[in-house]
Amino acid sequence: MDKKDNTSNKKLKVISVVPIDRGIFKDRLSYFSTVSAEIGALLTVPVRKREVPALVIGTTNVAAVKTEIKAQDFNLKKIDGSKARRFFSPNFIAAATLTADFFATTVGQTIKAVVPKTVLTDPSAFAGQVGRRFDKKINPAETETKSDVYIIQEPDAERLAYYKSLIRESFARNASVFFCLPTIPDIERSFPFLAKGIEKYAIILHGRLSKKAMAEAWRKATGLKHPVLIIATPLFLSLPRSDLKTLILDRENSSAYKLTTRPYIDTRFFAETLARKNKLRLILGDAVLRTETVFRQGKKELIAASPLKFRSFSEAKQKLAERTEQNKDLARGAATLGQDLKDLIGRTIAHNERLFIFTVRRGSVGITLCNDCGLIVSCEHCQAPLTIHQGLDRKYAFICHKCGQTYKIKDTCANCGSWRLSLLDGGIDKLAQEIETAFPDINLFKIDSDSASTGKKAKIIADKFTAGTGQVLLGTEMALHYIFEPIENTAVASIDALFGIPDFRVSEKIFGLLIRVRSLASKRFLIQTRNPEEKVFTYVLKGNLLDFYRDEIEERKTLGYPPFSTLIKISRTGRLDTVRADINDLAGELKDYEPRIYPGRREEANDKVTINLLIKLPPENWPDPKLLTRLRTLPPTFIIAIDPKEIL
Repeated sequence: MDKKDNTSNKKLKVISVVPIDRGIFKDRLSYFSTVSAEIGALLTVPVRKREVPALVIGTTNVAAVKTEIKAQDFNLKKIDGSKARRFFSPNFIAAATLTADFFATTVGQTIKAVVPKTVLTDPSAFAGQVGRRFDKKINPAETETKSDVYIIQEPDAERLAYYKSLIRESFARNASVFFCLPTIPDIERSFPFLAKGIEKYAIILHGRLSKKAMAEAWRKATGLKHPVLIIATPLFLSLPRSDLKTLILDRENSSAYKLTTRPYIDTRFFAETLARKNKLRLILGDAVLRTETVFRQGKKELIAASPLKFRSFSEAKQKLAERTEQNKDLARGAATLGQDLKDLIGRTIAHNERLFIFTVRRGSVGITLCNDCGLIVSCEHCQAPLTIHQGLDRKYAFICHKCGQTYKIKDTCANCGSWRLSLLDGGIDKLAQEIETAFPDINLFKIDSDSASTGKKAKIIADKFTAGTGQVLLGTEMALHYIFEPIENTAVASIDALFGIPDFRVSEKIFGLLIRVRSLASKRFLIQTRNPEEKVFTYVLKGNLLDFYRDEIEERKTLGYPPFSTLIKISRTGRLDTVRADINDLAGELKDYEPRIYPGRREEANDKVTINLLIKLPPENWPDPKLLTRLRTLPPTFIIAIDPKEIL
C-alpha cells in the first residue's frame, strides 16, 4: 500500500515486527494492517519477494505516526494482522533483547537460535494450550520471588541423583522442571534415569525429531495439567509453561552451548537471562564447571547448591607416560603408539578386559616437535605450544594461540640444536594402523565423525564394544557421548596437539576431557604425552580441581581474559587490500576503545585473508551503547563475536 494513500483511516494500523530469518540483519520492519496484532504474536511478512516469519513487537494507529510515515523514502507494505497468533511471552522477548544486546546481534537472529524453525514457520501446529497458559493469573507474591542461581560440581552419577531428587520435590509442589542439555546424546543418556517412575510426564524435545513428533511433544508439554519434566536442548527454551519453576542447565562446561555460526550467541547466557526474567530457580551443573562460573560463585553472585567438590577421586591406577624413549622412531612416523600404551593394549586382550583410547583427529592442529630431544616448541611468555601460521605477507611465523605472541621460524631446536624439527601429526587413523600392525588379531572399534556419521551408528559401535571383552575402542571426543558405564581401562594416546588450538580456554577444555576419560576407568588410566611438565596432567592425575582453578584464574587475570574482561572480536575476510583498508578504517573509528589488529587465517585456494580486530572491555562496561550501535551498523561482511571461542 502506498504511503500516500488515505492514512487518515482510523482503523488502519502500523505493525512493527522483528524478522526472524537467515540473512536479515534489520531488527525492525513496519507494515500496514487493518487489524491489530498482539505483542509476542508470530506471523509471516513479505521481505525481498519472499515470506519470512516475524515477531510482533508493537501496533500503532496510523494517525499517531502519520508524520513519520510521510517522511519515509519508501512505501509500507500491507499484511493481514488477523493471522497473527500470540506465541511468546513478554519475558521471553525481553530475554532475547538483552541477549541480542550482549552479543551485538539482532533480536530476530537471537530468537531464531533458541526456537525451532518448524515452530516459527508453522506456529499453529505447536499451539497446544499456549493461550490459556499465558492468560493464567499469577499470584502477585510469586512475581516478587527472587530468582536465585545455584551451581553444583559433582561427578555425573551423584549430580543426576541430586537432580532426580529435586525433580520429585518439584512435582510434589505441583511445579514443572526444564532440564536443558547441550547435545542429543546427552539427552539420550540422561532421560532413562531421570524419567524412571514418571515416564508419563517426561518429555524429550530436540532438533532431530520429525515435525510431527516435535509438535506432539510440544503440545503434550504445554497441555498436560500435571507437572512435567521437559528434557531438551536450548532450542526449546521458548516452550511456555506457567507452572515452570526450575531450570536445570547441565553439562554447563560444554562448548556446544556456544553457537559457532551467526548470531554467535551463548545459549547459557540466554537461559540465565530468561530464568531471571521468569523468576525461575536456575541450577548450573557439571563435573568440572567453567572457570568463569566458579569465579562468580567466589564473588557471591552464584550460590553453591552443596559444597563444591574440588577433588575428583578414582580407584584406577594412574600413569603419565612420557614419550621420549622412542625419539629415533619419530622420523619414521611411529609417533603415536608408545610402549606403555602398547603394554596396556596387550594386558587388556590377555585379561579379557576393555580399553577405551582417546585421541585427537588428524590435522586438528599442528605443533612443532624436535625429532631428537622431543622438545615441543613453546611460547617464551606463557609456555603454550607454538603453531605455524602464514602471515599476510605470505611468510610463515610461530604464533602462540594463548597470549598472541609472534616469533620468527627457527631452524634449530632451542634445547639441543637439532635441525630435525617437524610437525606433530598423529591422529585416529594413524593410531589405528599402528595398533592393528602391532596386534593383527585385535578386535578394534573406532568412533569418530568418519566411522560413525550418525549418532545411531555411534551408539551401535559403543554398545558392541561395551558388551564384549578383550576389545579396544579408539575414539575422539565424540565417543565420550556414548560410553556411560565404567570400563576397566582408559588411555589418552594424543592430547598434546590440543594445547595449540586458538582458544584461551584450551587448558580448561583439556582438563575437563581428561577428567571425563579418567572417570570411566575402574582399573587403569594412562596419559601418553611428550610434554610431561604440563601442570594440567598433574592436576588430572591427582583429581585436583581447586589448584587447577587457581592457576587458570591467575593466568587469565595476567592476560586480561574473561572473567576479567569482555572480548569483542571483529573479523573481515576477503582480498588483502580491501580487508586491510576496511579494518584500518574501523580501527580509526574505534580508537577510543584501543583496538588491536592482527592477522587471522589465510585461504590459499581463493587468495583470501582474514584480519581481526580485538577490543577488551571491563565486564561492567559492556554492552557499551555507543560501540553497540556502531557494531550493529556494520555490513554482514564483518563478523562480530563477543567472548569468541577462538581468538584467531
